[in-house]
Amino acid sequence: MITGVFKSSLAVTFGDVLINIHIRPEAIHPLGILLSEGELPEIPHKTPVYFEFPELRLGNMRLKLCFDPALVAEVSNDSVLPNEDKESHTTILHDSSNRIEKMIKSLGRYSEVGDAYLFDRETRFSNSVAGVIRLLRLGSLNLHDFIPDFGGGEGLTPAFDDFCTGLLLTDVLIASTDHAYATESLTGSTPSASRLVQTNDGFFTALHTRTTLPAYWQLRFASSGTSSLLIERFMKKLLYSRIAASDILRLISIGHTSGTDILCGIHARLNAFSRINAV
Repeated sequence: MITGVFKSSLAVTFGDVLINIHIRPEAIHPLGILLSEGELPEIPHKTPVYFEFPELRLGNMRLKLCFDPALVAEVSNDSVLPNEDKESHTTILHDSSNRIEKMIKSLGRYSEVGDAYLFDRETRFSNSVAGVIRLLRLGSLNLHDFIPDFGGGEGLTPAFDDFCTGLLLTDVLIASTDHAYATESLTGSTPSASRLVQTNDGFFTALHTRTTLPAYWQLRFASSGTSSLLIERFMKKLLYSRIAASDILRLISIGHTSGTDILCGIHARLNAFSRINAV
């Protein structure tokens, strides 16, 4: 049934599984469903939902599902690195990291996590953010050690959760470039030895009781390198070229501070990569 009604999406809960119904292609994620309609009709909470392909039935209302072959191909396509040497790729990621930092410092919307990470301001997350950065520099970060901080902050996806989402997404991205340099899929599994940011079954079991259901699934997706299509497009661009200012602005616009917090996590992992590779 419908458990959340938003401007351009609906949340549907099946037990512990959260499915989102979208009208904007860039918002869909691995558990997202795209409608053909340009706007959502008024749907009350607790409306029953039935999947009757190629339609979705919400109560007595029938809506057509969108099936775009080009979109399906983009989401399922393996991400292949350009034919370039490791040094030039490292330089691209380093330059993109610098651009992200400049833009989120000047244009970002800051949570307590963003304030602690970007400006070393004293917040309730200062010690945790500093601990994350220290462990990244040492070459091994287990997010289970920071379980008490998850669920901290406002919104459907709290600030620390968003920060760690950016860390995980970038960790998978970098691991894919380090192992099978020209063929590894961005959304495929990568050897755990190449990952600086670690999660395990115990982490997700504990996380489930700490944070919101949207944040829980966002982090589950990120641990395998997946997210909304908007964010996946951003991450894939990091593989190919220096990221554009317009791409960064699109992420900053996500939520109230979520976009900036995710970018802070992306920057933190890129920064660790630059240090390790001594650009």
